[in-house]
Amino acid sequence: MSESRIQTAPLPRSEPTPDASPSASPQGNLWRVVQSILRPFASLRLTVFLFVLSMFLVFTGTLAMRDSGLWVTLSGYFRCWIAWIPFQVFVPFGQVFFGMPQTMRVPGGFYFPGGWTIGLALLVNLVAAHTLRFQFLKRADRSLLLQRAAEVSSPFQRALYRVGHFLVHRIVWKRSGILMIHSGLILLLLGEFITGKYSSEAVMPIKIGESANYLQHTDRVELAFTQDDPDNPERDRTVVVPDSLLRSGGILNDARLPFKVEIVQFMENSRVLELTPGEKSSATRGAGLAAKLEKLPQSAGADSNQRSDLPGAYVALYDKKTGDKLGTYLLWVPLGEQEVKTPKDVYRLDLRYERAYQPYQIYLEEFHHDLYPGTEIPKNFSSRIRLMPEQGDSREIVVYMNNPLRYEGQTFYQSGVLEKNAGTILQVVDNPGAEMPYISCTLISLGMLVHFGLHLLSFLQRRMAI
Repeated sequence: MSESRIQTAPLPRSEPTPDASPSASPQGNLWRVVQSILRPFASLRLTVFLFVLSMFLVFTGTLAMRDSGLWVTLSGYFRCWIAWIPFQVFVPFGQVFFGMPQTMRVPGGFYFPGGWTIGLALLVNLVAAHTLRFQFLKRADRSLLLQRAAEVSSPFQRALYRVGHFLVHRIVWKRSGILMIHSGLILLLLGEFITGKYSSEAVMPIKIGESANYLQHTDRVELAFTQDDPDNPERDRTVVVPDSLLRSGGILNDARLPFKVEIVQFMENSRVLELTPGEKSSATRGAGLAAKLEKLPQSAGADSNQRSDLPGAYVALYDKKTGDKLGTYLLWVPLGEQEVKTPKDVYRLDLRYERAYQPYQIYLEEFHHDLYPGTEIPKNFSSRIRLMPEQGDSREIVVYMNNPLRYEGQTFYQSGVLEKNAGTILQVVDNPGAEMPYISCTLISLGMLVHFGLHLLSFLQRRMAI
């Protein structure tokens, strides 16, 4: 019995001519270069790795809020490029779950990618994946709509037909849901960056029957030297030492002041105590002769009361000409202004929350803070104010819970109450990216509906065809 075999040979490969191959064009070569650059950034492994990094950063940032303030944690972990994570933040976790000693202290720490670094990497990863993997447009050089556009003479009708051609023949509608979902995610990342970089929160305390024209940033302070303007009694001259210089300490020499300023000690959070018998105060002038400052830990982000820190400082003043010491002053935010006398002038010295003056005034006409009987739950928490801009007519507004005032990009919320119901505290938020999370969530929700809806229709059509 004989066997016959069919011999097969591969067909000869025809080499494409340079003119026939689209990849041989300059555009094709450029696209191959772009693909080779983007391919490592579009990796799914990179996506998973970045999500693991973000989960660890959220975990450590949450632990840090046990001992650090909310704004300190935000700026040190999430709204920065590089975060410093001390080993001590893990000790409370070990004390609760692994029985570590309560007095355990672990020095040192390590650097870790901050929230902005991880967010930027996720954004690059998402855009690169879109560029390489997802096709949202297809070629369609001819259609009845384009033919009709070439026949009409009206520019408006021609543009209308071209838009219709693009919507009907160019878009891959099966991918539209994915496009909307990922666009929402990109918008969410950009919104967080804009909020962290450009938003601000402040308070405006106003007493009943008085007005205010400045905001107070309670996360930083300033040292103000104020002198009455002899040419205009209704105005004054103020020289301000910013928060950064106060924290760094040292001797400050400003040409606008007749004395040098030495920051002897600065405390981020403190309280004033009376001196015990026989104890001597570190202050030699001012309101702190019979008191002392005690340093307190900063308010933690996990605290239920969320009170603002009350910074304090000891400041010494020296005459520039003679070098004589004018005195050491005890300064505390709630303490208010103190008088500083020089041979020629009189200044008012004040450690206060940083102020931002506004082109308007708000006058508090009436304030209500009513509680439900036997509780601390507010029943009526409202302020009747008069907004008085520098230009334009004034108007009266009532601000109460869930009914803020919006003016010139700022939002005024009813936030707190002064001691003894003397007035109101308005929280003022200026956030240019405030609407972006809402738009982002709407896009993601619509994208999910479109994506799963199209797949459901496709599934039902196949089932009906059987």
